[in-house]
Amino acid sequence: QCLARLPETIGGVMKKVLLGIVGGGFVIIAGLVAFVSMQPSQTTIERDILIAAEPGDLWPYLADQVLVDEWSPWNEKDPDLEQTFSDPSTGVGAFYTWSGNEDVGSGRAEVASIDEGVSVSTALEFLTPYPGTAVSTASVAATEGGSTVTWTMVMDNDFMSKAAGLFMDMDAMLGPEFEKGLALLEPLGVAAAAARVEAERVEADRIAQEAAEAEAAAEGDAAEE
Repeated sequence: QCLARLPETIGGVMKKVLLGIVGGGFVIIAGLVAFVSMQPSQTTIERDILIAAEPGDLWPYLADQVLVDEWSPWNEKDPDLEQTFSDPSTGVGAFYTWSGNEDVGSGRAEVASIDEGVSVSTALEFLTPYPGTAVSTASVAATEGGSTVTWTMVMDNDFMSKAAGLFMDMDAMLGPEFEKGLALLEPLGVAAAAARVEAERVEADRIAQEAAEAEAAAEGDAAEE
């Protein structure tokens, strides 16, 4: 009888084992889902640079979407990048769209808020290769030796982004791109500062020349009298 019931006994044991494995699998999966869900809902990346220029020299390169594109670190990743800019390209609501290869993807950037002369915040919508949203803020502040430009991006993390964050360091991936972009901005700011200084010198010379001419004319009139 024991031998006759052996298959039934083995079958029962196997059933319990399988149920235990399946149950354990569900527990592990549930644990992983809970762990991923507990990850930060946002990721922040920030870099800054000191540039030998005044905030006013740099402001156009932060506020005008066309000029912002001049120091974009991603343009070189796709020579055939397709871009469109709103007209006007400054002010709240000004936008920029891009569509390129898998390195740059496609998306839209729209100016969300401006603190005139201080900072510009832009809402980003990434369409491909990975949908997502973020807010990018560029700010400038006078400091010893020039101005400090700070570039910050805060990305919203959905479940998939949270999971990816367990295996990828977004700061390590995107931080160098921010540094590259700020390095491209530096010579633009320095050139703008040099142009301003030269314009101020020319204007000062003009005023001095006019003053000298007026004084000479006044002396001439006095001598005639």
